Amino acid sequence: MQKNRKTFAIVGSTFVVAALCGFLMINQEGNILQSSNFLIDPNTDDLYLFNQFATEYSKSFKTLPEFKEALTNFKAQNDAIKKYNANSKDTKLGLNQFSDWPAARYAEISRIKQFKKEDQNNQTSNITRSSDLGKIADDLSKQDKTSNNSRKLQAIPANFDHRQRNIITSVKNQLNCGSSYAFAAMAQVESYYLMTNPTKHKNVDLSEQFLVDCSYGFMGKNFGCSGGTVAHTYIFMTRYFYPKESVYPYSGKLQACNSAAQSKNPYGYVSNAIIMTTTSSAALMQVVYQMPVVALVASSSSVFRNYKTGIITSSQCTGNLDLAVLIVGWGTSGTVKYWIIKNQWGTTWGENGYAKIQMTDQRGTCGINQELYVSYAV
Repeated sequence: MQKNRKTFAIVGSTFVVAALCGFLMINQEGNILQSSNFLIDPNTDDLYLFNQFATEYSKSFKTLPEFKEALTNFKAQNDAIKKYNANSKDTKLGLNQFSDWPAARYAEISRIKQFKKEDQNNQTSNITRSSDLGKIADDLSKQDKTSNNSRKLQAIPANFDHRQRNIITSVKNQLNCGSSYAFAAMAQVESYYLMTNPTKHKNVDLSEQFLVDCSYGFMGKNFGCSGGTVAHTYIFMTRYFYPKESVYPYSGKLQACNSAAQSKNPYGYVSNAIIMTTTSSAALMQVVYQMPVVALVASSSSVFRNYKTGIITSSQCTGNLDLAVLIVGWGTSGTVKYWIIKNQWGTTWGENGYAKIQMTDQRGTCGINQELYVSYAV
């Protein structure tokens, strides 16, 4: 019995070569067109499952070696996911857009750079360091205009989520570009606007591509799709107006800076930003309670890469800080407290683009306490 073919793309003339456990059709330019399988079990056959995966995520392959490499990567990830899930009661992993990528390619999208001590001399008066999170939280409480009264510091609730306040914009996708520094910074600024003037900024959607293109080479720290620092991104945003997404749309690749689009359609700028660090989750909760906070995390682990649902614990998330995300709240499951983070890997990753990370003191799970940011915008 022959299973249905799975089509990747159909262009030009074709020829057929035998491969793996079925047939592949490729055109004369070497592009994979179709894959047909015979007498297979849809639940266990790797090629069949890969065809389903490739269709769902619109994958295409130019050569047979490229196809076979992607299939090999997919099989390794799928086997690891099944093995992990069989032994995990809480956290579950799943296939996503990275499942056919080699480790080196996955590392390309997580190329955030930390703000180091030697960068201190490059700071301006518009960006400062502080470990006094109580003072920061108190100041932020006076910025909120979503209610008649400012948000006074009070007893911290067991569960809290800024999404319920309608100040979190939609989950975006940085694609195959190491631009998390741009997405996290813009997401926090968008939330600041919605918090301080929800009527005026109701449909705010700012351009990450502007930061990717126009902050390239800024102070020798930002490098487009090859990573950057959140700190220098904020410094850049204190010096230049940023436009809306609609006039400077995201492409997922480095382009020449479109200064005309930026100068003709200025939306706003960052007045100042604060770099924070803490060893206390309780102190960080005070700040997050007032406003979403940008955090750097370690994303190199298999659990983070393949995360689908549940709580990522400290033992599952190690490595260097390499990805910027947005902390939007926290929750409690039994005796375990966790942060809720918003990523920019699309809605097929995690819980519709979000993840839960265990709340711990000192370094924090995934290093989440080590480098944190809030900003004020005009």
